[in-house]
Formats: sequence, C-alpha cells, structure tokens
Amino acid sequence: MVKDKIRLNLTQLREKITKSDLKTKNMIIKSKVLELVHDIEVVGIYVSKGNEVDTIEIIKELLKTKVVCVPKVENNIIQFHVISSFNDLEKGFFNVLEPKNDSYIDIDKIQVMIVPIVGFDLKCNRLGYGKGFYDKALAKYDNQKIGLGYIEQKVEDLKPLNHDIAMDLIICDELIIRRKRLDDN
Repeated sequence: MVKDKIRLNLTQLREKITKSDLKTKNMIIKSKVLELVHDIEVVGIYVSKGNEVDTIEIIKELLKTKVVCVPKVENNIIQFHVISSFNDLEKGFFNVLEPKNDSYIDIDKIQVMIVPIVGFDLKCNRLGYGKGFYDKALAKYDNQKIGLGYIEQKVEDLKPLNHDIAMDLIICDELIIRRKRLDDN
C-alpha cells in the first residue's frame, strides 16, 4: 500500500534528525503549542515516544494550569483520561505511557486535541501510524484538532480516504498550517 511506503520513508527521515536539531525543533514547537492553548482549560495530548515530537515538556507545562487528558487504548479504542502528574502513567499499548487511573473524560469535554503525526500535507491531512485509533476517536469530535510534526514529515499530497480525519492545524518547527474550511472566506 502506498501509505505504508510513505509511512516507512517518513519514519526513517525522522530517525535521521540529529539530537541537537530535535532539541531545537521541540523547543520551537513547544512554544507554539503553549501560545495556542493559552486560553484553553482542557487539553487532550498524546504522550510522546521515541522520536515523535516531544510532548513530555509540553505536558509538564500544561499540568501547571490546565486539565490534561491523555489517551489510553482499551479494546482497540482510544479513550481519554485526566492526569495530574506523570505518576498517573504506566507503560501500556505499544509501550506508550498511558493513564493507570480510571479518570475517563468524555472526548467532547476536551477543548483542543493534540495528535501525533507520521506525515502531513499543506491541506492539514494527517498520516498516522495506520491503526486508525485517532481517526475513529476524532470522527465525531467537533473541537480543534492539532497535529504535531517536524518539517521533514511534510509531503506533497496524502490523498486522504473518506475515514481519514484532517487536522485544523499542523504545528511544526518551521510553520503552522491552518486548514481552510468551506465556511472560511
């Protein structure tokens, strides 16, 4: 499948970014994210793993002033739970840190959802890891969806399928892309 090849190529490109460059890129992205969610009370955000955009430092800042909700995979469905510290997390699905408490929150109460991406295009289409967890969770989610990535993950055109959920914003180290909606002028 074409998306699998793109996914593999982008993952390999991301692995080639030096630690020094990653540190700089992550600081830039963190600053952009914190500015955008300044007035938001309830934030959904993934806990980063490996060479994804680092959300650990973002979460540390958010925990000071926001209600922070992170995903947990249960029965092949993502559900979100409120955490108050990193002590609320343990290794779960795919060895990703997940909430160990039972503090489920309805997704509609989350004002902004920050989502991992493997790739993106300039139309705010997102390429994920291929399991469809976020596409299913966000299918009826009407609040703002933000994908985080590095400029190296940008592709020309992802050609989304009907079930693929586009982001409202893509934040990367070099730019912020806003999706144009039909009701925008």
